[in-house]
Amino acid sequence: MARCVWETTGKDDEHGRPIWLCLTCGLAMVNAGGESIESVMESLPDCRGPFGEPKRVYVSPPGMVHKAWSYTKALARWRKSGKPVRSDEEVERIYSEICVPCPLINPTKTSCNQCGCRVAADGSALTNKIRMATETCEGRWG
Repeated sequence: MARCVWETTGKDDEHGRPIWLCLTCGLAMVNAGGESIESVMESLPDCRGPFGEPKRVYVSPPGMVHKAWSYTKALARWRKSGKPVRSDEEVERIYSEICVPCPLINPTKTSCNQCGCRVAADGSALTNKIRMATETCEGRWG
């Protein structure tokens, strides 16, 4: 299979990042990680061609500085509110019904490509953003 043929759409996502589109298969991509757009494009799978599966938006994960800042802010909010946690059932529901089907999830790293935080069906609040009852995901859960 061939690589996608990328072109910028001239539009930005809600965070001001350019949206790229494959002219062959229609896959849309946003580079959130700060690495060169060429390296992100090279890491993507082969183009699915004009009759590929339904299109999903690929968002590269944020860089380490962004992840650290996002995690620090989440911890501060959580601690300031008295460290409230969601129940096991609520964490499992959010993860399985919202995170798993979301195009922003990175299933191999169990993390969100939007904010970079770890999200899972289990785990303590220190290692799972969903467990922190103070945290939300922009319009998806919380």
